[in-house]
Amino acid sequence: MRSLRHLVLDLLAVVLIAYAAFSHASWAYGAVGLYTGFVLLLKIAAILSKLPAKRPDDAPPEGAYHALYAIGTVLLLVGQLYGLAAGWAILWVVDWYSARRGETAKTIKPPRQ
Repeated sequence: MRSLRHLVLDLLAVVLIAYAAFSHASWAYGAVGLYTGFVLLLKIAAILSKLPAKRPDDAPPEGAYHALYAIGTVLLLVGQLYGLAAGWAILWVVDWYSARRGETAKTIKPPRQ
């Protein structure tokens, strides 16, 4: 249950995506666009910073995020919001890359001194 709190914002984003996809409300489209751009910018900045990625001990499994990104992308495609769907697909790829980068950082041992 503690790991669920890490997913709350992403779960709310998927609910907002579903609303935007099926109601075509312009405010929801704008909110999803802002959220997508902001999260994408933060994830790319984290990758470019080259700092080691650290996941909290109570973080949800990586598959939970992939499932949410997949659901969000499919909902946007069904709602014919192709620009936002492309943004979420890119976000999904960037998240996958940053997760692999974090696994690599864990396996590389610092040199002995």
